[in-house]
Amino acid sequence: ADVVILATPPGFRPIHFEEAIKQGKHVFMEKPVATDPAGVQKVLATAAIAKQKKLNVVVGLQRHYQNSYRELFKRKDMIGEITSAQAWWNNDGVWTRPRKAGQTEMEYQMRNWYYFNWLCGDHINEQHIHNLDVINWFKEGYPVKAQGFGGRQVRNSKEHGEIFDHHFVEYHYADGSILNSQCRHIPGTMSKVDELLVGTKGKIHCGQAKIVDHGGKVLFQFAK
Repeated sequence: ADVVILATPPGFRPIHFEEAIKQGKHVFMEKPVATDPAGVQKVLATAAIAKQKKLNVVVGLQRHYQNSYRELFKRKDMIGEITSAQAWWNNDGVWTRPRKAGQTEMEYQMRNWYYFNWLCGDHINEQHIHNLDVINWFKEGYPVKAQGFGGRQVRNSKEHGEIFDHHFVEYHYADGSILNSQCRHIPGTMSKVDELLVGTKGKIHCGQAKIVDHGGKVLFQFAK
């Protein structure tokens, strides 16, 4: 094979990526690329080797390949300097798979990988990464500090493993702009998966694929 697709639970991504590059393969790997700092460092080190070997590496951060986002990015200067942003991934949550008689603990965790931090990194990492990626992409940079909170309001049984069901994080960028980020998996609550960027001249509503000025006048609307 010339190309390897890495789509197993994210906890294995760093070692699988390392082996694929060692064998000289091009790689498509799903997000997230790791679930802890050690894994991130391994991925960064392996990516440097891949670059030296002139191997192609693509990560499944899909909004980079969505036409509406690409067109908004081309026109992001229409809102001036980005001063703040908001990102949401709020919905009911994902599947659980009941424990079966005779299963080992390892098999149970593997089949319910989303609920164990060593395999998933929590849903802020596994799912909300799409929204955080959009803001970093449009900001053309990364936060320099953050503070936030999270907890388990309804995920309070053994079948829900270790992960939280809600997070809120305030990210600060070097230029002083702030991203307020929220993700929640609680049934019966408001669902919203979207991003908003606010600038000195207007706003980018990513989900609606439009740019408006501060008076609400539409400056650009992506034609679906």
